[in-house]
Amino acid sequence: MLNFPLKMSILDKFTWFNVCRAGLTNQIKDNISKFKTTRDEVTGATALMHACVDNNLEVVRILLPYEDVVTDNSGKTGLMIAAEHGYLDLAKLLMVTQVGKQRENGQTALMHAAAYDFEEVVELLLPREGTMIDRNGWTALMCAVWRGSNKAASILAQVEAGMTSYQGETAFLCACDAGNYELAKLLLEKEGKSTLRSGETGLHLAARSGSKAIVELLLETLCRKQTQAGKTALMYAASAGNLEIVLLLLEREVGYQDAEGRTATMGAILNGHEDCMKVLLPREKDIVDKKGRSALEIAQSTAPSVMSYHVAALLGGTVDPTTGSTTLIQATRLGLFDIIKILIPAQTNLTDESGMCAIHYAVASHNLECTKLLKPYEGKALNANGHHALIMAVMEGNVSVILELIEHSWLPDAEGNYPITYCAENPMGDIYQLLFSHMIQTHPNFKVVIRSFCDALHKGFSLLANEYSDSENLEFLSELLLLISELFFSPEKLAASQITADITALLDSFTVAVHESPCCVCIDRPAFVIIRPCLHMCICSTCVASLRGRCPYCQSTVAEYFEIALEE
Repeated sequence: MLNFPLKMSILDKFTWFNVCRAGLTNQIKDNISKFKTTRDEVTGATALMHACVDNNLEVVRILLPYEDVVTDNSGKTGLMIAAEHGYLDLAKLLMVTQVGKQRENGQTALMHAAAYDFEEVVELLLPREGTMIDRNGWTALMCAVWRGSNKAASILAQVEAGMTSYQGETAFLCACDAGNYELAKLLLEKEGKSTLRSGETGLHLAARSGSKAIVELLLETLCRKQTQAGKTALMYAASAGNLEIVLLLLEREVGYQDAEGRTATMGAILNGHEDCMKVLLPREKDIVDKKGRSALEIAQSTAPSVMSYHVAALLGGTVDPTTGSTTLIQATRLGLFDIIKILIPAQTNLTDESGMCAIHYAVASHNLECTKLLKPYEGKALNANGHHALIMAVMEGNVSVILELIEHSWLPDAEGNYPITYCAENPMGDIYQLLFSHMIQTHPNFKVVIRSFCDALHKGFSLLANEYSDSENLEFLSELLLLISELFFSPEKLAASQITADITALLDSFTVAVHESPCCVCIDRPAFVIIRPCLHMCICSTCVASLRGRCPYCQSTVAEYFEIALEE
């Protein structure tokens, strides 16, 4: 800590201010004649004001005779500083000479104390500065209410309730605007019917500020009141996006129009509040303003594009007369998921001038979520090129969309081509294998086709076995089985090996003893009928009718027979 001599000559105001703030009373007394009323270059504050900030009563007493009526650049006095800090003893000392002073904006020490909710200082100053107003006509009560100083406001209301500003503001209206339910209720009896010069009531202000409690307090007495511009509390709530308030006021004020003919719906649209618009539009959709514009036209001309699509969707959707583009198509191109849900199924299967449905745009933009939404309604729709959505996805190479639409793999285009046809340039690629695997597993005659294929394959193997007996034949058969495995390839990697095993087992079970290639009966036509249980392929399809329950080759009893269908 610095040690100053008992007597010290201060040379500059910077040191003077520091000495005063440090409370060095001897040095202050020795130099006060030289530096009295010296001001800070920036704020205009004096040493007395610095001492007030520090609540240094001893220094203030020394300086007060020299700086009692001095103010800073904004007109603030030491008493105002004491009031806004809640220094009661300091305020008592200063009010003798400074009470009743006003700043350039008209504020008093009482207003400062009220704003900061120092009730003891408020009680001290109220008898001397109560009912004084600032240059806007505001009272200390209004300042307290606006700042949420409830204790100070309760004291001031006894004297200043009922006073109005130059704009017609009252403390009650300030409470409603600030959303202060406690003070609004306190002031309701004396000021509840007050309005601004513009005609705004407490309900208007509470609706705008979003105070549900105050709206409920005032609803029965102030609803259906219109401002000079014709606006209702519902319009204020909608324009501010206060959905809870909109729901409270809806039944009482829906359908009103302001001086320009605008409704609450239009206010919600212009300010971008979709949730409020959704509630109001069904009740006000047929109303037009004084320029003849509907809510949709206002949305399309002045509101953000998403809002205009939402309004159009709630009204059932529109169709552009020039391009044929529907609201659903436009929403899909922008990926507006919620709007698409509203328009399904009303605008599905409608095409624009390019012959495109909404799902075609969803696929083109690789939007999987929109594709999922539209698939049940437009999955089979063809575009101008005769392609449905899966074909477009195949051409785009979009695997995620293909998987979503793969149930349409057997759905042909306008010329009868299947989606797999569009993989011709890469027949062994992932997309081709994906489509092929799904097609063979979902074909209605899949099992019959596989059975016929295996029977025909067995016959071929049998014929080869008669002609070849060396190891080359076995190698050929192994390679053929490998090709079969690749043919039935599946992304799961299991189906191929399983099918190969099934084919091999089936071939083993069909090791048929053959008499010779021609039919044993007519000795003319090929023998393509297999007899069970002996498994002899020894009769043609024409002569099979002559069977008398015995195999013509071995005379064993016939349990059943079947014909190999090579081209089934």
